[in-house]
Amino acid sequence: MVMTAKLHIHFTSFWVSGTGASRGRHVDVVTHRDRFELPAMPMTQVKGQLRETAMRLASGGHAGWSEARVCELFGSRTEPRADQLPRVDTIAGCVAFHGEARLPDAVRSVLRDDEASRARLFRRLAATRINENGVARDKTLRAIEAAVPMTLEAKISWIGAASPPADWVGWLDQACAATLAFGKLKADGYGRAIAECMA
Repeated sequence: MVMTAKLHIHFTSFWVSGTGASRGRHVDVVTHRDRFELPAMPMTQVKGQLRETAMRLASGGHAGWSEARVCELFGSRTEPRADQLPRVDTIAGCVAFHGEARLPDAVRSVLRDDEASRARLFRRLAATRINENGVARDKTLRAIEAAVPMTLEAKISWIGAASPPADWVGWLDQACAATLAFGKLKADGYGRAIAECMA
């Protein structure tokens, strides 16, 4: 009986794991770091992206996905109510996404004491909106701090009260395969990735 699985996210483009933080005038969006100042992605962001993909698969009836399966794996979601009545309690998912997706341990052990190498893992990228005349619009210059392409790893655990179904890792791997990007600013081309989940 498999109770844990490994998740690998192989980024193929610059990616941003936004925290809402900035560096004043220099950078508008800063990428999340682990305690050793290495790029990382909170597993809450990973879970949210995989859940969104799973919901799209379920709504299209693909490969046996259903809303019940999404709820079993990821839990239910509370939608805001227009009538302002108290929300219905949510149901917890049977799969836990704890901590952060991080660089492999062997890579982290080499980089955590090498400040120069850590700095090369990030890039400051600037962009601005162009108007119809091909000129930059006023007050639209923004800079983000993105991480270079790399592979992140994480552990996922079955925490449901009942024994896990034999294929729960396979279901998550399907969601990984159908997810094209992770992190923030995906609509701008960041976070393109190939992900996989395995026992």
